[in-house]
Amino acid sequence: MAKKKQKKRNPKEKGKLHPRNKHQGRYNLKELMVTCPALAPFIIINEYEEYQNETIDFANPEAVKTLNKALLEHYYEVKNWDIPAGYLCPPIPGRADYIHHIADLLASSNHGEIIKGNQIKCLDIGVGANCVYPLIGNHEYKWNFMGSDIDPTSIESATAIVNANSHLKASIKFRLQPNHRNIFPGVLEKTERFEVSICNPPFHASLAEATAGTLRKLNNLSDHKVTEASLNFGGQNRELWCHGGEGKFVSDMITQSKEFAKSCLWFTSLISNQAHLKIAYNQLEKVEAVDVRTISMGQGNKTSRILAWSFHTPEEQTQWMAKKKVQKEIDIVVAPEPDEEKVIKPETLEVLDTEPVPETVEETKTEIVPKPKAKKVSKVKTEEVLESNLVVESETEAALKPKTKKVSKLKTPQLSEPETAEESENETVPKLKTKKVSKLKTVEKEPKAIPPVDL
Repeated sequence: MAKKKQKKRNPKEKGKLHPRNKHQGRYNLKELMVTCPALAPFIIINEYEEYQNETIDFANPEAVKTLNKALLEHYYEVKNWDIPAGYLCPPIPGRADYIHHIADLLASSNHGEIIKGNQIKCLDIGVGANCVYPLIGNHEYKWNFMGSDIDPTSIESATAIVNANSHLKASIKFRLQPNHRNIFPGVLEKTERFEVSICNPPFHASLAEATAGTLRKLNNLSDHKVTEASLNFGGQNRELWCHGGEGKFVSDMITQSKEFAKSCLWFTSLISNQAHLKIAYNQLEKVEAVDVRTISMGQGNKTSRILAWSFHTPEEQTQWMAKKKVQKEIDIVVAPEPDEEKVIKPETLEVLDTEPVPETVEETKTEIVPKPKAKKVSKVKTEEVLESNLVVESETEAALKPKTKKVSKLKTPQLSEPETAEESENETVPKLKTKKVSKLKTVEKEPKAIPPVDL
């Protein structure tokens, strides 16, 4: 194991993380190495006099990527996570924090109750090649995600991650944004409904600004001065900067969200620079947002915030979420038993192996197997009810009944001999025991044949 003196001391706590965040305190590198042995070569000793503990070299892009791979597999059951070289490799604890705060935001519209399940749909603007938000959100809350991005390589990478984890295929989908000027148009339909949209917008206003920011980050993490940005946390141009920077991007997002006011309950975005909040508030006033909130959160050594806005009143928010709660309850209800009052149509039955009709009717006793009672039977005229609760129909003094040996649910064939309709409290035809009763008059004319009913 390599030894390296880290310039920055390893804090006991990673800022003020959300209480449900799984990454409180220092990483348990021993556990992570068991889950992901590939992490072992990147473990070093922090020789800062107060700690002398194990860590990784955060200035090494491969070390950071392998740590993320281990964290996602250990805590979120994501196998084979990977990203192309040069793409953004975000810190997992901070991304998890955003998701947990979003769960609280939705709960605030649902009497404080968090709804877990795939009836909650989240739109991730700029999902990136890493696909981290959907991976964490689906594992922690079982939500469905739609990720959008303007970069085809990012969509391909995110899709590959999901395809490598079959349990995610039905829950995480992607859409390519064809126009880099658009945020919602082109990926969100007005007829669709999402409970929330999330976004980690580009931080910088130019490539030079993004490069300078990366150099500052590297120098803070390393014990020697770095003159070239090796992009330790990665980041293509579109991921790290856009014309106008974060302030303009969020302002454009707010403007476009007005058009999709009915399609999304809550729109949200990270705001890294507090100075950009004023710009955002002014724009939210212009589009007449009904509910605006700013949620503070701690991420490692910096403080960030989530800006959230909705075009729905608190009452409308509650109604929206109530429908999702009902949908969840419907999803978990066990399918009901078949309707007990429904009578099987006679034409679905067949009487087999009938014997010649005798001159007398025999009374039967049944060995009853308890079944739900059937309330409705074909209309028949009854002459007498036998001890077995079978109803005999006849248009004359008596009815003739064939002895039946076997019943199967098939189409009724034409019978040469008359049949009787029987009503039973049992759904299956019972085994019959017979005893003779007094002779009845022979039928002079052939009655109508009523096929037996299996209830």
